[in-house]
Amino acid sequence: MEPITVRGNWFWKDTERFFIKGIHYQLHETVDDNDSKGSSIDVLSASSLPNLRKDIKLFRTLGVNTIQISAYDISNEHDKALDLLEKHGFYVILRILNIDEKGPGGKRTRGIFEKDFEPDFNTQRFYTPTLVLKMLHTIAQTLHHANILAYEVDASIVSSPNCSKLAECVRAAVRDAKRLLCHLPGARRIPVGVNIGHGSMLLLQPTYDYFLAGEPAERADFIASENYAWAGSHSSFQVSGWQNLFEGMLSHLPAPMYFATYGAAMYSPRTYEETLREGWAIEHGLVEVLEGGRRRPWHSFWYYRKRLKEVAERRKEEVSTAEVKDFEGWRGLFPTVNQQGGARAWFATDQLPQFPRDWDSVLRGLASSDL
Repeated sequence: MEPITVRGNWFWKDTERFFIKGIHYQLHETVDDNDSKGSSIDVLSASSLPNLRKDIKLFRTLGVNTIQISAYDISNEHDKALDLLEKHGFYVILRILNIDEKGPGGKRTRGIFEKDFEPDFNTQRFYTPTLVLKMLHTIAQTLHHANILAYEVDASIVSSPNCSKLAECVRAAVRDAKRLLCHLPGARRIPVGVNIGHGSMLLLQPTYDYFLAGEPAERADFIASENYAWAGSHSSFQVSGWQNLFEGMLSHLPAPMYFATYGAAMYSPRTYEETLREGWAIEHGLVEVLEGGRRRPWHSFWYYRKRLKEVAERRKEEVSTAEVKDFEGWRGLFPTVNQQGGARAWFATDQLPQFPRDWDSVLRGLASSDL
C-alpha cells in the first residue's frame, strides 16, 4: 500500500489528496449475562483474528478505507492482523497514548477534576516512564506496516478549563513520538496527531491553537476532533454550531483536520444526515479544512453506506481546485495563560514535561527489541 503523508493542510496518497472514510473499530468484553460492556478488546491481537476476518467483509460493504483502533496491548502479536488489513486495502489510525490520571483534588467525574490545576502545577509526575515506554513500544512494533496511516495521542482529558494544564503531557507525547520516528533506524515519518474530545465550545479555540502552535518537531501533524452536536434530521450546519466552528474558529488554521467521531443517534434507524451534508465542507468552501471523518458504528448500517457513497461520488471534482495551505512554514501562537478561572481559563504553557528516561538508552533498547 502507498503510505499516507501530510503536506500543507491535506493528507496525501502519493500525489492525490486522501480523504479518510472510516469507523472507530472497538469491541468490548462481556462482563455478565446482560451483555454489559467490559474493557476494550485488542482487536488487532491474534485471538481477535476470527472476528476481524468477518468484520472486514462489512468494512468493504460500507466502502470505508480506514479504521481507528484505540485499544492496543504491547504484549500481543499484531502483525497478522495488520497484514490482513493491508491485504484488503485498509489503513489504520492507531491510538498510542491515553492519559487517565487523578488530579490534584483526586476524584474525577466525567473527565472533570474536582479541583483546578494551578497555572504553575508541575505536570511531570503525570508523564510517567510506564506511560511513555508503552507508547514508544506501540510505535516500534507497528511502524514498518505501510498501512499505518497515523498515530494519535488522546487529548480527551483536556475536557474542561480546570484540567487544561494536562495538555502539556499530550504535547510532550507528540514530541517524543515524532522524535522516535526521526531517530529509530528504518522508520518513516508517520503523521502524529491529537484527538480532541467533545467538550466546551469555549475550550476548542485554545486547544486547537495549543497543539498546532510552535515548531514542527513538537506540534501535532493533524487534529482529530470529536463532535456530537449535529443530532438528528432537525439539526443543521447552523443549528449544530458547526458553521461557527469551521467558518470562525478553525478557518485560520492551516493543518489537516477531520472528525474522529461525530453526530448522534436521535431516532432509529439513524439516517446520517450529517454525513450526506458534508456539504458543510463543500457548500461552504471548507474542503480545505476537514479531511473526512471516522464514526462509531451504529445499527443504521445501510444508511451510512448510502451516505458515504453519495459523498464519495461528488468529492473529486469539488476539491480539485482547493488551496494547499502552508502548514510547514506556519508557527501560530500559543494561547495566553488565563488564571482567572471560569469557562475561559487556560493553564497549559509551552514548558513541557521532560522525557522521563535516558533517551539514548531507550532508543538502543527499542532498536534491538531488548527494552
